[in-house]
Amino acid sequence: MEDKTNKKQKNSTGSSQNYTHNPYDTKIEMYGQKYNYHQITTHNDYVDYFMKRYMEQVIWYDKKAVINKNLFMWYQRIVIFLGALIPIIVAVGGYVPAIKEYSGLMSAIISGVIAVVAALDKLQQPMSNWYNYRNIAENLKKEQYYYDFKIPPYQGLNEMAMKRLFVERIEGTVASDINRFLQGVQNQDDEDDNPTDDILKKNPPPIS
Repeated sequence: MEDKTNKKQKNSTGSSQNYTHNPYDTKIEMYGQKYNYHQITTHNDYVDYFMKRYMEQVIWYDKKAVINKNLFMWYQRIVIFLGALIPIIVAVGGYVPAIKEYSGLMSAIISGVIAVVAALDKLQQPMSNWYNYRNIAENLKKEQYYYDFKIPPYQGLNEMAMKRLFVERIEGTVASDINRFLQGVQNQDDEDDNPTDDILKKNPPPIS
């Protein structure tokens, strides 16, 4: 009896020495739906990378894409709605004295709100961020299919070489986005450090 119980304990713990639970049973909730890590990969020896790095990056970029898309759409809705509201106020003011009295003030307030929203849209650039985050998220997902079906550049490689190449390409994709962000910050700093450039463009010195 003791030998049998020992064997059962060894069998139950021998396959999960590195994990207290089956990592593929782990589920995360995103946008009201639950995702299973088993749908992402079935490579036990690289489960830490897939779960803690790859999957987190896919979720992060996908979430950022949705946030920026919604932000861009809301900015556009506000501008369109308020922009159409100004001529309506002017037209209705011709028939309603109460509105006519304050039509100028109302139009000025609405124009100011439109200017603020347009400035926020230009400052935050949600449309370009939306496209960029969605592109990276889809590229990360696509890379995993290339790996699973051994599509070039994974075709003809052994398992270890495929894994190394996969990690290199994933990290390269993430690094390129970080470099793009840093380059954008540097360019913005350069523009802020040289405000005279814009002044000279608008007011060029006279030619002698």
